[in-house]
Amino acid sequence: MIETTDITLRRWLLHTLPADEAAILEQQLLTDEDFGERLRAAEADLLDDYARGNLAADENAVAAERFAATARDRLRVRIARALARITQRSSERLDVARHRRHGLAERMDRSGRRARVRRIAAVGVLASACALVVAVIGLNQRMTTLNPPRTDAETTITLLADSQRGANARRIELPRSAAMLRLQAEVDGSDPNAHYALSIDDDGRTVFSASGIGVRESGAYRFVEVALDARKLAAGSHRVNVVAEGSAQPASTWILETQSK
Repeated sequence: MIETTDITLRRWLLHTLPADEAAILEQQLLTDEDFGERLRAAEADLLDDYARGNLAADENAVAAERFAATARDRLRVRIARALARITQRSSERLDVARHRRHGLAERMDRSGRRARVRRIAAVGVLASACALVVAVIGLNQRMTTLNPPRTDAETTITLLADSQRGANARRIELPRSAAMLRLQAEVDGSDPNAHYALSIDDDGRTVFSASGIGVRESGAYRFVEVALDARKLAAGSHRVNVVAEGSAQPASTWILETQSK
């Protein structure tokens, strides 16, 4: 286990971590939910620095590629840049207000006029702060609307290559409130143009099938992903089959033992 500092996480996100250390973190990401939260926080910090132009040239190039991968990532960049502009404008207005206060103070004597200037400046700062809060709240509400937080209505299951063929049947609990199941299965992925078919069988009866599935990547982890109605998996045993289309290789299989909670 390596020490997962904020610097380590950023190096991983920027692909500058040695391959052996990156592999350890990738495995930890699959098994440690708290680690996943830390990684998302590190990614948010990286996004903020990218939006503000605070990265070195090589880091900026990697971040630009990372945050242009999907429409959701591109939206996150636009929102982060909007927040950065709002913060910058507020800072500039405060600087102007301080400069004006300094000029006024030099022209005024030590009478009650100086106290009046302080009151006026405080009102201006408060107004700027209120405007910033309103803008941030509005953008956060928009972000929440476009990307609602996950709840028990969505459950994700990850099937790794070393747990195939029922050697260790994967037992899971599906919340009764689960409406959608997101199923990920690790594949070889050496051919980036390969497509896969995934099916789920119950006692020889196919309850779900999908074909033409492209390979996705997360570091060294290559997988295919499908989403299905969680109600298709009643309590019991299920066989998951994944095969590369047009390949003579045998299918990869996993056994899922599900129960409701």
